[in-house]
Amino acid sequence: MAKAFVLGEAPLPSSLGLYLDLAEEPPTAGWSVEDALQAYEAQRFTASEASIPNYGVNPAVQWAHFIIHNPKEENVNVTLVNFFHWTDKTTVFQWVSQNRWLETSIGDQTRFRERPIKTRTSAFPIRLHPGDNRFMIRVSAQGALQLDLRLYEPESYRDYNVVESLFIGLLFGFHIVVAFYNLFLYRSFQDRTYIHYFLYVMANVSYQGFSLCVAHLVLYSLLGISEVPGQMAIISVDAVVITALLFSDRFLDIKTYMPKFHRLNKCMMIWAVINMVITQFNLYLGAVICILDATITISLLLFQGFYCLSKGHPTAKYFTIAWGAYLVGSTATVVNLGGLIPSNSWTYWGQFVGGSLEIVILSLALANRINFLQGRLSRSLHHQEQVEGMLRHSQFLEERLDENGRKNFQYAYCSRTADSIGGDFLGIKITEQNEAFIIIGDVTGHGIESAMLSVVASGIIRGAIGEQSLNLQGVPLDQRVLRIMETLNQTILDICKKYDRSMTVCILAIDLETGLGHYCNGGHTPFVWKKGDSSLCLVNRGSMVGLLEEPQFSVSDIQLQDKDMIIMITDGLIENVGHSRRLYTFKDIQKHTEDSSSPYQLRDRIEIDLQDHWQDIHLEDDSTYIIFQMDRNTNQAA
Repeated sequence: MAKAFVLGEAPLPSSLGLYLDLAEEPPTAGWSVEDALQAYEAQRFTASEASIPNYGVNPAVQWAHFIIHNPKEENVNVTLVNFFHWTDKTTVFQWVSQNRWLETSIGDQTRFRERPIKTRTSAFPIRLHPGDNRFMIRVSAQGALQLDLRLYEPESYRDYNVVESLFIGLLFGFHIVVAFYNLFLYRSFQDRTYIHYFLYVMANVSYQGFSLCVAHLVLYSLLGISEVPGQMAIISVDAVVITALLFSDRFLDIKTYMPKFHRLNKCMMIWAVINMVITQFNLYLGAVICILDATITISLLLFQGFYCLSKGHPTAKYFTIAWGAYLVGSTATVVNLGGLIPSNSWTYWGQFVGGSLEIVILSLALANRINFLQGRLSRSLHHQEQVEGMLRHSQFLEERLDENGRKNFQYAYCSRTADSIGGDFLGIKITEQNEAFIIIGDVTGHGIESAMLSVVASGIIRGAIGEQSLNLQGVPLDQRVLRIMETLNQTILDICKKYDRSMTVCILAIDLETGLGHYCNGGHTPFVWKKGDSSLCLVNRGSMVGLLEEPQFSVSDIQLQDKDMIIMITDGLIENVGHSRRLYTFKDIQKHTEDSSSPYQLRDRIEIDLQDHWQDIHLEDDSTYIIFQMDRNTNQAA
């Protein structure tokens, strides 16, 4: 049997681990302290072989017997502490007299207000009478269980609490500052990586708070909450797993670099959520799954870091080093909780020290990410400026005087994009023969591909018009319009198939001397013709451009008189839903033509109407329109 601990032979604080006799309570036995003492006297206890007995994840009730010998002739006050704070309940029985025990219970499942010493650990004030003092201790937990008993002088224990509280306060303060700093970065950059990191760090704070029993102390001191469910520590670990996977998935762009692991990460997150539910009904099973889940997650994230590092990910090295530090520290703690390695200061504080190092390194990684994002943003802005320059160039709006110094026409236009760049394009080109070609087009989809296709299409049309003015003199204008549409479709067909795009285009060619016009509609929206005091929609349906190898195009004629106006639009103008859930219609356009005498007057009235109609709603589609007017007496364009 273990020998008695003699007060004064070793300086306090001292560990009592090697002075304990240990026994496991048989299932359903329900020992009382007298039953445990009988088992001890029957030599069913065995001497402890470790300074901190480690039972691993074991739901069985454990008993310990020990004797403290007080060689002094007066009573001595000491503090007995069980430092393993995950113990659900620690009950100390002190032998007082024949068949009489002084009983005190503390644990994370007992009311905090009942603790004789209000600290995060189970601390018992003990008075030792002269001679031998016999104790029995009963400990139980649904998760991991250890018996880390230490004996302190009351003053030295108070000093220890001050230093430990300072250390833990710095630990939590650092985490909270880092968390809210990244919340600030999220508001600045609108990058969800930072909000995911904020959630991860706060989940870590929650986990450390419950696992260190600091949360119990804080909740009792601030809110008077005396009981905290034991499930909270396990649920907080599951929350760490979920937020760590969320952060890592976005930080490393796992969906791009490792698509299969992106799905695996989602499965791990779902499993962590399921374990939160399991824990509500079976704390022991939840604890086992939690330890296994945390170990797999850390290993998984470390592997993903190495893989992305090998693929040249710009910040994967920070990520890998950070999770490596956390893996070393947390693995030591988790393996110790599983009862596979002995307990010591490193296994006790390893996950918290490793987690703090991880937070520091990941903060450096996120700082580096800011530089990376700024560089990418700069390149993106430069690229966007180039694209926007090309788009402006694709909107060829030419003005040319006739031999009498007149323009013979006026025009106004407006173009809005759903994204930063869009796929609508328009143009007016005047030939040497005093012909005006009015073009409007709409590439399907949004973004860079649609924008570049609009540039290509407008370039093809402009080139085809210029070539015709040189080589097809004498060919009727209506035939030239048809050839331009066919040339566009043939030239752009392969590109459209490659990017899974097509486009609608309408080309109207007008002889500025006679007002005779010819138009070809490649699947485009009808256009409005203000003819005198009335207006009507002109429809000449044809195949979409870039979709068919043998499209069906036809040409229709129109005779414009002086002051007549043509309003050509893309479908976004009439398909974007307004603030009142109503669509803008051709009738809305036509009503403004009645009292508008010039293109720019009509444009202004349409713009006021659209501003009231759409207000601040985000447009789902690009919206473009151009207004052309025959005017043989003007020298000024809108």
